[in-house]
Amino acid sequence: MNTIVLAALCMAVMLFMNLKRGKKYNVSFRKAITLSVAMGVMGMIGTYILYFIENGGWGGQSFFGAMLFYPLLLYPVAILARMRLTRLLDYATPPGMAMLGLFKLNCSLVGCCGGVVLYHTTTGIPVFFPSQIVEMVIAFLMMSMLVYFEYKGKYDGALYAVTLIVYGASRFAINFLRWKQDEFLFGLPPGNIWSIVSIFIGIILFAIKKLKKVA
Repeated sequence: MNTIVLAALCMAVMLFMNLKRGKKYNVSFRKAITLSVAMGVMGMIGTYILYFIENGGWGGQSFFGAMLFYPLLLYPVAILARMRLTRLLDYATPPGMAMLGLFKLNCSLVGCCGGVVLYHTTTGIPVFFPSQIVEMVIAFLMMSMLVYFEYKGKYDGALYAVTLIVYGASRFAINFLRWKQDEFLFGLPPGNIWSIVSIFIGIILFAIKKLKKVA
C-alpha cells in the first residue's frame, strides 16, 4: 500500500473515531480535527524514535514506539488542549489501536514482519504463520474492547494502561512465531523486550490509578 494512501486512511479512521466519541470527552468538531492530526503525527514520530533506539539510524519504523512514547509526546498536546493527560490518552488509545491494525494490514501486503514456516506442502511450498494478520486482528479486537470499556465507563483514565498490558502480553507471545530476528537485549529480539517494558509500565500506571481511586 502506498505510504501516502496508508497515512490518509489512518488519519481518516482516527478522525472518524474521534468525532464520534467527541461528545463523551467534551471535544468540539474543530478540536477533534486538531487532536487527530496531533495524535497521528506524534504516533509516527514515536515509531521513528524507537527504530533509532533499536538500530542507531532513521531508516525505518518500529510500530511499538507509537504506543510507548504516547504519554511523553502527547503531554504538550494535553497542556495546549487543556485536557488531563490520562483523559487524552483514553481518547487517543482506541483510534491508535485502529491505526496499528491498518499498519499491520500494510505489513501483510508488502510482506514485512512475516511469521515462521509452519510446514511445507507436498510440493515443497512453505506455509508461513500469518503473524501480520494475527496482529491486525488483535489490534482491531483491542480497539473494540477499549470502545466497549469506554461506553460502559470502565477503566476511565486507565485505558492506556490496560492497552499496554494486554497488547504487550499478546505481542510477546506472537513474537516467538515471527521469522528469526536479531537479538537486542538479553538474547531477545526488540519486540519481546518492548513487550516486557509495555507490560511493566502498564501495570505501574494501572496500580497508580487504582491507588489514587482508593485514596
